[in-house]
Amino acid sequence: MTRKLDLDDFRAVRRVLEPEDFSISDDGPESAPTDLISENVWHEIMTLPDDVAVRTTNHQGSRIAHLHALWSDWIEMFPTEGILLDGMLDGSDDLAAALFNLTHGYYKQAVASLRNYLEVMVFACDCHVSKNGVKWSAWRSGKELGFKDISKKLGRRRGIDTKEEMAFKEMGVSLTGNIEERKNKDWHGNLYERLCRG
Repeated sequence: MTRKLDLDDFRAVRRVLEPEDFSISDDGPESAPTDLISENVWHEIMTLPDDVAVRTTNHQGSRIAHLHALWSDWIEMFPTEGILLDGMLDGSDDLAAALFNLTHGYYKQAVASLRNYLEVMVFACDCHVSKNGVKWSAWRSGKELGFKDISKKLGRRRGIDTKEEMAFKEMGVSLTGNIEERKNKDWHGNLYERLCRG
């Protein structure tokens, strides 16, 4: 049997945006529902994830807040244009989806979102550094490219070697694993494997 949350709990009442909250909207009045979901189906879809979200935020509120702050900081770092902007926009959705799914108990889906985020950002970085907008456009149109191949190519791009040395000096990890004696310290390759195991 389920019960309603006490109304003094801020999580008990849902909120919706006003029309003026949207960047693109018609200025007319909001239309009434035209195909409202049944109460039964709504509860079947929402009750379990709502329960997990309430229990998770009861005991992990500061951790969830920290992850949310990292996502907010990511949004603040967007460049104004280019491949990195596109990649970071896509990546921000993956980070938001990961946090949402984590909070609601969809852990495997949260990990999958993080994996997608890593794929997008490694590929965006490679296309940005190589100034290859054609490859970026092809990938965004559905062309399949392998993560490991892109990762190796990124590691060979001019200018990455300096970043590689900085990372190894500061954190003892290799960004790309392209230096033979550092293969076991390949940070994003190891992260990708862990995310693939989900």
